[in-house]
Amino acid sequence: MAPQAAKHFTVSPNPALGFTNVALEKISGNYAYPLVLTVSDILGKTLRQELVFDKKHKLLQGDIPAGVCILKLEDQKGNFVAGGKVVWILN
Repeated sequence: MAPQAAKHFTVSPNPALGFTNVALEKISGNYAYPLVLTVSDILGKTLRQELVFDKKHKLLQGDIPAGVCILKLEDQKGNFVAGGKVVWILN
């Protein structure tokens, strides 16, 4: 059986205050940049979308409230690439 592609990325620091780094090194597959990073709350409401141009991306908290956020990375065609979570501390 062939190994499955990694479908997660590293988020650090996590919990985060002000910013976090999203590292895509563990993602396997040939994906064309830019990728789309969607930040959603736990109810699924989209809080922000950003374009990711490299295997390292700095995500600023800005107006995102404290709490758990779901991170979803997709290619330009809307195909799922990877997912993760970040816990934002009160900003």
